[in-house]
Amino acid sequence: MSKDVEKNVSNPKKVDPMVIHSNALSEASYTLTLTEQRLILMAISMIRKGEEVTGKTPFLISAKDYSTIFSIGINNAYRDLMQAEKSLFNRVVWLYESDDEEGMEFTKTRWIQSVTYKKAQGEISLRFAEKIIPYISDLESSELTVAYLSEMSGLTSFYAIRLYAMLIQWRSVGRLNISVEEFRTRLELNSAGYNQISNLKTRVIDIAMKQINERTSMVVDCEYVKTRRTITGMVFSFKDSRELVGWSKAKNTKNKDPQLKKSSENNSKIRNYEEFMQLSDQRKTEFVDKFVQTASAFVRFAFNKKGLGFLEEESFRSEFCKWMEFEK
Repeated sequence: MSKDVEKNVSNPKKVDPMVIHSNALSEASYTLTLTEQRLILMAISMIRKGEEVTGKTPFLISAKDYSTIFSIGINNAYRDLMQAEKSLFNRVVWLYESDDEEGMEFTKTRWIQSVTYKKAQGEISLRFAEKIIPYISDLESSELTVAYLSEMSGLTSFYAIRLYAMLIQWRSVGRLNISVEEFRTRLELNSAGYNQISNLKTRVIDIAMKQINERTSMVVDCEYVKTRRTITGMVFSFKDSRELVGWSKAKNTKNKDPQLKKSSENNSKIRNYEEFMQLSDQRKTEFVDKFVQTASAFVRFAFNKKGLGFLEEESFRSEFCKWMEFEK
């Protein structure tokens, strides 16, 4: 695709665009308004596999298409686009980045590098920031978040959209295990108002789950995990009745929950890290795939960026060996 070709949604009633981006965005830390989130999702859904996207690629979103996709009045659509033009440029996202010397760290970047509201045409034009593009374009990794735009179009809570994206990242497993601390960090809810788990539950989690259950094909439930008397984690269990037609991940997890049971081969056939390293890359990847699905966001991001090479970092290798229950 030419670098200066404008991209837009065509015939939104007849197509069901897919939103496909790196899992790193699902695990990133950021806050957007509902309109800003919707515009980002619409723009990402315009990207087609194999198309070149650069910082010069403009994404056009008309008030008419916005109105149709999200089922709101055209006047409200014009208003939303005009308001978003004033604020979207200043929105930032914190991403986990790998550094050969420093290891894993947060990187702060804007979502977009430019935005223009074209009043005469009733449309908004935006260009993604260079740092964001690798996470939304030319994606080859199996570590992807994939969903239909229509599935999120009925969600009117930013938190519902974020939770939905976190869940579909684990679609093949049907289960998300996350600490309260990481959940707060991803949604930027570390202010005093959300220090109490009761506020987090009633003002964020309950509302988000209610919308997801009522307005999408997903049914989700949450179990809270306590350490002594304090709630420190959440386990979201969910089922999605809608299949991704025409889409398949590069790797299939076979719908098994890696958080419930490890392979018996961990102990019976591989005794230490040296023996593990003698396996073929395919066999090593099979074990590592199961490991990263139970690990922290740092680990998942490192594997997504470096593949098996992430084990060269001592802290990741140590965590993996502990999970494999290798002999010391």
